Amino acid sequence: MKLTSSWQHQGLFVPILHDDRSVGCVYLLCDLSDLNAKLRTSGFVVLSLLVALCLISWWVAGRLQRVVSGPVQNLVDTMGEVGRNDDYSLRAKKQGRDEIGLLVDGFNRMLAQIEENRQELVDHQRSLEETVAKRTEELRQLVSVLEIARQQAESANEAKSQFLANITHELRTPLIGVLGMNELMLRTDMDEQQQMLAATVQTSGEDLLTLINNVLDFSKIEAGKLQLEREEFALYQVVEEVAGLLAGAAEKKGLSLYCRIPLRATIRVLGDKLRVRQILMNLVGNAIKFTEQGSVSINIDCECEASGR
Repeated sequence: MKLTSSWQHQGLFVPILHDDRSVGCVYLLCDLSDLNAKLRTSGFVVLSLLVALCLISWWVAGRLQRVVSGPVQNLVDTMGEVGRNDDYSLRAKKQGRDEIGLLVDGFNRMLAQIEENRQELVDHQRSLEETVAKRTEELRQLVSVLEIARQQAESANEAKSQFLANITHELRTPLIGVLGMNELMLRTDMDEQQQMLAATVQTSGEDLLTLINNVLDFSKIEAGKLQLEREEFALYQVVEEVAGLLAGAAEKKGLSLYCRIPLRATIRVLGDKLRVRQILMNLVGNAIKFTEQGSVSINIDCECEASGR
């Protein structure tokens, strides 16, 4: 069997066999003109349909692009402009009432809310800056007033210290003269009553001089000019002087005032004799003042170091 074909015809050769011998053949020939015509017509129709479908698809795509891509691109452009210029007053243009339109409405509402919150933040910041500036100005004025008050207080304190220093110096001069004349008078011949009165005047004058010296020391302390002296003196003698001056006050309260001074404590020491005397006067005076009964004693002792000092 043999098949032959061409564009116009198709042939088939079939041999006829008898006892395995070819005795003839059958040849079939088919005309393909009608089939080719039908195929050409079908191909044209299919091609025409494909072209028509392409055109329809292109038209539909254009319509869909205007409906979908246009609003989306407009939304993207608006977002980019907002991000570049930091301007939240811009709004996306709504082109329909579909889902994309709802998306544009939501985006615009978000921009409006951001703009409102930002404006509130700007107003709050401006109000805060104004409040801070106002408080700063009030604080500056308060600091200025306090500085003036401080200067006035320092001036008043300095004037007070200067006044105390001046007045104590002025008081000490005539008082020292009085004490000097009274001491000279004590050396003259006087009866017992006159001697007692002069001694009372001497004691009262010395107490007054001590008080004036205390006021002067107070003014020096305030002015930062108080200096401790370093001189050699007998501590036990200062104790005995203080005890002698305060013995009368102790006797009036019915108290006994004792001084216990061992022999090893009768050495001379280095220090400020006047300040030690003032401290002892205050301590022993307070002890007498706050002791109701019994006695007040002043004890001195000496502790030697290994070096013998």
